Amino acid sequence: MSSLKGRIFSFRRLPLLVVMAILASTFLAAGAIATALFIWRGQFKTAAFVLGVAGGFRPELTATLLPLLLLGPWLVHRVSWKRLIAPCAILLLTITPWVLFTVIKSGGFSTALQYNSATLRDNARSFLYEGFTYRATIMALFASYWNGIGGLSWLWAIPAALARDNTPERWREFAFLALWFVPPYLLNAVVQVTDPDQTLASMAATCLVGAWALSRISPGWTALACFISIAVFVFPPVHMGREASLPWIRHVSAVEKRALQGVARTPGLRLISIRGEYPTWRLVSYYFPEDWIQQSNVTAHANRAAANTPPPGGLRSHVVINEQGHVFIE
Repeated sequence: MSSLKGRIFSFRRLPLLVVMAILASTFLAAGAIATALFIWRGQFKTAAFVLGVAGGFRPELTATLLPLLLLGPWLVHRVSWKRLIAPCAILLLTITPWVLFTVIKSGGFSTALQYNSATLRDNARSFLYEGFTYRATIMALFASYWNGIGGLSWLWAIPAALARDNTPERWREFAFLALWFVPPYLLNAVVQVTDPDQTLASMAATCLVGAWALSRISPGWTALACFISIAVFVFPPVHMGREASLPWIRHVSAVEKRALQGVARTPGLRLISIRGEYPTWRLVSYYFPEDWIQQSNVTAHANRAAANTPPPGGLRSHVVINEQGHVFIE
């Protein structure tokens, strides 16, 4: 087992990835990577504490990485279940303040659940809320697509890598990564996923598979894979990878900046109608919490749940944001 611990997919280099993820405010990736790293090292209490802290910023992490915390130590280290009592207690103590604060600010446990359910229902078109419909199928396909788009540059290396390295210990490592990958992926596919960044918890595991596959072939092929990855990001194929490409990120950033600056120049209190996909009503309501925001089937005020209706009078103006982010008053 010691040789297995020393040969996992470059886990010794993961602290650098953790720092990079935190600097980018990608709590999903940072929390998932750090939790998996400490579990692999046998530092279960630290893993539980990190998961509890990360779960405060991204609550879905606690639920989706709990199987990794409970089963990962047994899979890698063959430890007794008694060694998990303390980590579970630490996780509970760490996550409780976050939950209590959320419940109190929401006005009670029942209200917090209603807010969460309403937000998911209004922003997700998934199997959980719609059943096996066309839109739910599209969302599940997006979950698969966004998790797998990074693998376009190295999937072809998997057969050659398996031919050179398919020992029983290697399959144990794959099982560890599966425990990491499957729960977050299922959450995206079945419950909600609307943006590529929401798949970062599971995508980190696929990156390790790619690192393993490329490390088993010649460096020249690895350089080619890196070139393909950069090319797909900067110059995405037509109708493919739009939301995960550099041109689209620049476009959305420009639209959001233009819209927020335009709204800031208009007087409040306002009814702000968003005609396009961006900026999202959440972003606008964050910067202008006292205004009423309308987008698609969502009407919100001060970051409250959807389904609120603005008052018939008292609003100073009706501000419209069009598809390009330009702002005008109706």
